[in-house]
Parts: sequence; C-alpha cells; structure tokens
Amino acid sequence: MKKLSTYLFLILFSFSAPSFADDISDFQIEGMSIGDSALNYFSEREIKTMTKHIYPNNIYIGLIFKSPKLNTYDFVQFTLDKEKNYEIIRIVGRLKFKDNINECYKIKDQIVSEVSGIFSENVKIKSFTKPLSKHADKTGKSIGTTTNFNFENTESFIQVMCRNYSKESGRTHSLNVEIWSDKYTKYRKTL
Repeated sequence: MKKLSTYLFLILFSFSAPSFADDISDFQIEGMSIGDSALNYFSEREIKTMTKHIYPNNIYIGLIFKSPKLNTYDFVQFTLDKEKNYEIIRIVGRLKFKDNINECYKIKDQIVSEVSGIFSENVKIKSFTKPLSKHADKTGKSIGTTTNFNFENTESFIQVMCRNYSKESGRTHSLNVEIWSDKYTKYRKTL
C-alpha cells in the first residue's frame, strides 16, 4: 500500500502549478523551482559538500541531494549558477525501479497525462524512444522513453523519462522528471 500511495503522491504533487501554467518557474520538484536560490534550502557548506560536478565554464556546479526528508524521489539533482547566488537552473527528481520497468512506464504515463492538463496552448508536447547516451550506458543497449513539454518562445522544457537500463549496464531502471531552464539549455548547446 505504501508503494501505491507514493505513486499517487508522485502524480498529484510532483508539480505544484496553477492551471494553465506558462512559465517554467511555476513548477516544483520537492518544493524547489527553477530560478530559486539553493541557499533557500541548503547552507553554502551543504552545497559544497553535495557538489559532484563542476562544469567546464567553472560557473555552474552539479550536485545531488539524497535525504529521508525527500517526499517523492529517491534523490534530486541540481545544476546551480554559483555566480547568481546558487540559482537553480536545472532540477531533476529521480525515482528508482529495481526490477520493474513496466511500473515505471505506468507512472510516467500517469504523470504525462496529469501534466498535460496543466498547460495552456503555449507548450508543445513530444514523445519519443531512443537509445540512452554512451555516458548513461556504455553498452549502448539501454533506452529512454521520453515525453518533453517544450515552452514556446524559450528553450525551457520539462522532461519525463523512463530509463530502461540493460542488464549488462548494471544500472537500475529509473523515472526522471527534469526541469531545464532556458539558461541551462542554451549552455548545454555550447558543449
């Protein structure tokens, strides 16, 4: 029963957004939004402790937050702009599905349906399945089934993806809910 209530919570409360949302900052993962300062949630010392990656521009940092305080996800990843008071420019909630990729697909479809009802007509929805990058799985046998919600007149988007990892990869299937700011998307295109 705990599993079912967790999934219902995931579907109903992963995103806190008003009806007909048009701005990426209207959405939250674990109560945090694009544009927020991570200092609203963590001390600078905690941020430095959680930092896992410094981007080549030496301005953006990536960190992972794992805590029993998380309500929905197993962990949350952030990309922060340290020159802008640790502004959150990307946020990812990840939920693991050890041996049940079909449950991941079911929850993904429910989230996509729920999120689709939130948007006005200023969002384009695109679904696709393709192999995961070699960075995610060196075997090349894993696939991602994805739905993107792309905001018009910006490069911001929300992505809901099931990562179906091959047995050879040794990784655990997961559901990723990602929110990318315009700033982060533009930066990634420069890499």
